[in-house]
Amino acid sequence: MENLSSEPLPRKQEGDILYAITQLLGFPDKVEGEKCELAGYNHSELVETAEHYLKERIQEGDKKATFLLGQLYFEEGWYEDALLQFHKVKDDDYQALYQVGVMYYDGLGIQEDQSKGVEYMKRIINSDSSQANHLKYAAAYNLGLACFEGCGIRHSDEEAERLSSGIQKLVAMAMWSHRELLV
Repeated sequence: MENLSSEPLPRKQEGDILYAITQLLGFPDKVEGEKCELAGYNHSELVETAEHYLKERIQEGDKKATFLLGQLYFEEGWYEDALLQFHKVKDDDYQALYQVGVMYYDGLGIQEDQSKGVEYMKRIINSDSSQANHLKYAAAYNLGLACFEGCGIRHSDEEAERLSSGIQKLVAMAMWSHRELLV
């Protein structure tokens, strides 16, 4: 059985959530007057500083900070803590909902519950919110895989094919829109 795929966050210079967090306004500098470019921090110091910074932002009412804290925990492999953070905002943040779905399906930080993971993927696919649009194809891919394997949902080659055809259309559209790069 293949695990669902997680949507990676945009990756910058260092390739992880920590870099993205250090670039947020107000992130504390390691050296007074010097912008933190990860220099001067060892990994555990950086994680601790990022965690403290995000918790302060959460106290100030920043819901996006809750997702970022969950993603930080997720990327550190602290799945139980990540799941708690994602659950807090999953009704308002589709990225958190997606991560919760993946975590339930794959049993990360919680006992595996593929049916619940499928339910969360369906919520993303069926959402009318523009905030879910960038996740719909990844959720459809995961749902198609679940249909094909019969995990968390009744096995259906037809439904798996229907879901994957939407992904194929997206790939074709992307290739067409970038055709000059393919020549």
